[in-house]
Amino acid sequence: RSEPSHLRGEDREDALQRALDALKDYFGCAMRDREDIALPRRRRAVKDRVDVPAMVELKVRLYLLMREQGVNRAEMARRLKWNFERVARSLNPHHDSKMGTMETAFSALGLEVDVQLKKAS
Repeated sequence: RSEPSHLRGEDREDALQRALDALKDYFGCAMRDREDIALPRRRRAVKDRVDVPAMVELKVRLYLLMREQGVNRAEMARRLKWNFERVARSLNPHHDSKMGTMETAFSALGLEVDVQLKKAS
């Protein structure tokens, strides 16, 4: 099976980076368009799996929890006393947010971030 041309890279690392960028684009577009995001149910052992960075996963989970609780960006801004752009950046998968920002955003939903470490696969 051949991958789409926009995911082909100069080498394996370049191809994986392009795939990660495409995944971030998917997340960002789904959030912008207020659509559901399909998360994998379980991780399968595959040779060239794209690992989603922890910060990107936090942003996706924040978005999903906001939807679950019926909280839109304007309501998050009100709860956090942030401007709308700051809320948008906290959800943008391409924006490099700080952990403290994400913890504050989750607290506005009544949650706290709990980090777990595991052996690398």
